[in-house]
Amino acid sequence: MLYPVDWLEERSGLVGGVKYFLFRKVPHDINWMQTLGSATLTAFIVQAITGVILAMYYKPDPESAYQSIQRITNDITLGWLVRGMHKWGASLFI
Repeated sequence: MLYPVDWLEERSGLVGGVKYFLFRKVPHDINWMQTLGSATLTAFIVQAITGVILAMYYKPDPESAYQSIQRITNDITLGWLVRGMHKWGASLFI
């Protein structure tokens, strides 16, 4: 009987790629600028994804902006998390 991970590995090779990514040796010539560049890229990607999600629900007109933020935070599934990730991602990005 195949386990789900074996099934996934057999069809996609994803598990092998993840193992390579997580357990490979780090080159000796890596410096802090490359590390900070990767962190900045990650923060940008988080900003882009969460920004698109928030843009689907936000209404920018003055009469309903506050209500749309309240709706995102309280009514949308995991809206508080997406909003928080967008806020902290912006702070990290700056």
